[in-house]
Amino acid sequence: MLLPAAQAAEWALDPKLSGRVRYDDNLRIQAREPLATTEVAVRPELAFARASDTSEIKGIAAVDARRFDQSYLNTTDQLFDIKSFLKAERSKWGLDANFTKDTTLDSELDQTGVVSYERIERISRSLAPNLTFDAGERTQLTAGYNYLTRDYAGDSLKTGFYDFTYQSANAGVVFNPTQTTQLTATLNGSRYDGKDQNYTSDTAQLQLGIGHAFTERTQGFFSVGPRVTKTYLRRPIQICPGEIINDPLAFLLFGTNCFDPVTLKPLAYQTIEQKDVSTLKGVNFMANLRYQFEAGSLGFTASRDVNPSGRYGVILTDRAGLTGDWKKTELLTFSLGVDWYTSVDTATGGDLLDRNFLQIKPSFTWRFLRDWTLVGNYRYRQQRYRYYDQDARSNSVMLYIVYGWPKTVVGH
Repeated sequence: MLLPAAQAAEWALDPKLSGRVRYDDNLRIQAREPLATTEVAVRPELAFARASDTSEIKGIAAVDARRFDQSYLNTTDQLFDIKSFLKAERSKWGLDANFTKDTTLDSELDQTGVVSYERIERISRSLAPNLTFDAGERTQLTAGYNYLTRDYAGDSLKTGFYDFTYQSANAGVVFNPTQTTQLTATLNGSRYDGKDQNYTSDTAQLQLGIGHAFTERTQGFFSVGPRVTKTYLRRPIQICPGEIINDPLAFLLFGTNCFDPVTLKPLAYQTIEQKDVSTLKGVNFMANLRYQFEAGSLGFTASRDVNPSGRYGVILTDRAGLTGDWKKTELLTFSLGVDWYTSVDTATGGDLLDRNFLQIKPSFTWRFLRDWTLVGNYRYRQQRYRYYDQDARSNSVMLYIVYGWPKTVVGH
């Protein structure tokens, strides 16, 4: 709906080509038999954008060819992501779309806080329309919908990953009582439907938030609200449509202990589907605080939310993160990221999934020539399972170089 309007406009193109080398002494973060690997990768990508007073389209297309010293780990990831909006007099219509082909080893961590031992290829597709309406000088109404489908390669019974669809819808109001303060209220509902795993989960939550600019350099936002998650586990059971006779001789003669109570004829068991329902209530929250100083910035985030996963259904994830960057010169920047996760299985109530994860990642970015940039980082990861009572650690170093062509503009 939004894309055809941009065909006659100018497009800004920003192509890049990067290559990287990485060594990891425990790629799968396993406590036993750690897998040490070296990776070499090449990534061509194209960022594109078109903007006017009333509309904008921007996106990125990329291919990431990853090769390891153990060839069975090799993958070629793909990404196509696009975001667009169109403004009317009092409304703003948006449409976002994404296609991603990657593996579970890294992506499951980023999205759920769970590190997967297996490296299973997956394809994700999502489509998300949204709307913002100006209801008054200080008030906006918002609505959105997101449809996500995720397919995993291989036999689900062997890999433990099952295809699923995830749908969510939200409606909210944003009120700006002053130029520096914003109040929000959002109602959200979502459904997770696990294909071939007899698993469905519904979540409803209400979030009330406040954002405030304390100074020109310090801003913060906080939201909190109740959440209810209902999980339905469907399993087949067999029932006797008649009467069960617990007599070994009857079973020996007829091969069943289910009989018609009137005629005493043997009956076959019938298979029906039984639903086991579990309810998990709690509180979701999100907080972030950012401070901007002369040569860099500091940021802090904390959140609790439910996220879909192909292996564990809906996962409750707590996360806290600290980020910082310092621009030493116009060409050299140092940064540091610290992330902590804890994950809980919302479906079974068991503790096999429950774990804590810590990641520390210092890095530098050096633009040594006009079109060339060198990036390096070190990453420390630690994972602790509460059930197994064991720790796994990983150390990795990565160095990559990026060449960016000058931006170009393509016709009217």
